[in-house]
Amino acid sequence: SFGMLILNFGVLQSIESLTGIPKESDSRFTTAQRNKKISMKLSPSMRSRLFTSELLVMLFENLLFSSFVQGIPAGVEEEVIERRQERASKEKRGIALDKMETT
Repeated sequence: SFGMLILNFGVLQSIESLTGIPKESDSRFTTAQRNKKISMKLSPSMRSRLFTSELLVMLFENLLFSSFVQGIPAGVEEEVIERRQERASKEKRGIALDKMETT
């Protein structure tokens, strides 16, 4: 999904630079101003391409974020298991040391 995100960012950037419409992140233009320029400058097919590439960027951004968030518990779970194993081995060593001291 990261590769597709980068690819669609490139497509989006090329459409914006070829047509001269402002980028979505350009703070000098409001969304209404950007939409007006899009409707004035772009043909219906180019508007469709722009919409599709923006939609795909949003989709792959969310997929990337989702995979990141879903991976977080896996790392946390491994950490918890390791700590439990360490604690158990320390307790076993503590019991073994106690037995050695009493004998």
